[in-house]
Amino acid sequence: MSVIEALNDNDSSVPREVVDAFVQDLANLASRLSPEAQARLMGFVHLVDDPAAVEAELKVGSSGEITLVLRHPPPR
Repeated sequence: MSVIEALNDNDSSVPREVVDAFVQDLANLASRLSPEAQARLMGFVHLVDDPAAVEAELKVGSSGEITLVLRHPPPR
């Protein structure tokens, strides 16, 4: 199930207008990001949407810096 499908499949516990406004606001926010930030956001969405389709490596440095590396796994 995709992120959008999950938002749409909420058993009417959240009014349709709220879901629509939330999705529209996310789209507006994404359109204002730099191309690099958009690519990072889309990579994260793909990780959440289908974790098996993306290899993820999370590194946390001693200074607290966090790095998330996403890769498409090699074809099998």
